[in-house]
Amino acid sequence: MKTSVIDLSSKKAGSVELGENIFGLIPRKDILHRMVVYQLAKRRAGTHKVKNRAE
Repeated sequence: MKTSVIDLSSKKAGSVELGENIFGLIPRKDILHRMVVYQLAKRRAGTHKVKNRAE
């Protein structure tokens, strides 16, 4: 599988050959969903307001 490489100024910098055994696989939607839910939950963790004993 061949893909193009783009530099920071949005110009084509060349191309690279990617391994078909890794990048040619069909993504599993259940694993992707589980990881997105996990990362969103970790982002929210500890950011909520809770009352302490004095309130």
